[in-house]
Amino acid sequence: LIDSWRLFKPLDFIDVEGSHGQINKIVSWRDRFIFYQTNAMGLVFTNETNAVTDEKGNRLQIASAIPFSNYNYISTETGCFHRFAVVPTNSGLFHLDVNKKKIFKFHEGMEPLSDLKGISGLLRSKLEGQIVDIDNTLNGTGIHGEYYPEHNTVFYTFQSNGVRKKFAYTIGYNLALDAFESFHSFIPGLYI
Repeated sequence: LIDSWRLFKPLDFIDVEGSHGQINKIVSWRDRFIFYQTNAMGLVFTNETNAVTDEKGNRLQIASAIPFSNYNYISTETGCFHRFAVVPTNSGLFHLDVNKKKIFKFHEGMEPLSDLKGISGLLRSKLEGQIVDIDNTLNGTGIHGEYYPEHNTVFYTFQSNGVRKKFAYTIGYNLALDAFESFHSFIPGLYI
């Protein structure tokens, strides 16, 4: 069995607008490719099909031979710099935007989750200095997250080994409770 979603030829690509920053993360979510730039996120259309009717009235499906036919921006108001701060779940796609200092959830639309659930003050106070500019969680500075289905929780770990500001903490957002539930004592270098 071959997973064709993971096999691309060297010339299978599509250019997106560079004014929104570099592409930091590409996620396959609900059979769609979502890309994250520093200041935007978008959807790549892959192997698009169209239904046409022939002269006898039969419907035919015509597929594109181009793997990446087009793209569309979901938002140019928020993006994600930290490649491990994008967390896909069944109920939504979570990401942390260090420029806006917010955690967002994308499902039917974009929700500023940290504002709606009361942790915006915490993020504003912690997201400054090296953690904003450095994405190197294995060396102790960066942000990474993971979804644990057995707890139905999205965890985000923040680490900064800055000269002026050192800290490390993990917060959990429980999807069943629809709330940030707790700080946690574990500080993994990277979720596996």
